[in-house]
Order: sequence, then structure tokens, then C-alpha cells
Amino acid sequence: MYVIGLVEVVGAIALLVPRLAPYAAAELGGVMIGATITHLMFDPPAHAAAPVILLGLLFVVGWARRPDFLRKREVLKTSRQSI
Repeated sequence: MYVIGLVEVVGAIALLVPRLAPYAAAELGGVMIGATITHLMFDPPAHAAAPVILLGLLFVVGWARRPDFLRKREVLKTSRQSI
């Protein structure tokens, strides 16, 4: 319980940093997938709606910050090719 809470807090803080946002969205997306599975297994199915909605929002954030991620990746590719 404490580990999941710590992961969520660190991920939420990382979402505020533009360079880390795609990674944080992916990390928190994994947490939300686990939460959805847990709710579907042990709770009424309606309780799984909140993690699914949050997963969708995280996907939007990750997609919106994707250009920053791709730009950094291209810089790494070009620096490797020049070596």
C-alpha cells in the first residue's frame, strides 16, 4: 500500500516536469491498469470506471508530451551517428 502510494506521488510530481511527463504517464498508466484489474476482480465492475478514466487522461498527457520525447530521441540518434 505504501509503495503504491509513493509511486503515485512521485509520478504525479513527475507529470509536472515536461521532460519527465511521458515517462510518468506510462508509469502511472501501469498503476492504473493494475488498479483496474484489481477492481474488476474484487469489487463491483462499476468501481473500475475511475481507473479507466484516469488511464485515458494519462494517455492524453503522454501523447501531448510525445514531441518532447521524440525530439530527445532524435538528438540521441544523431549524436550516436556522429561518433
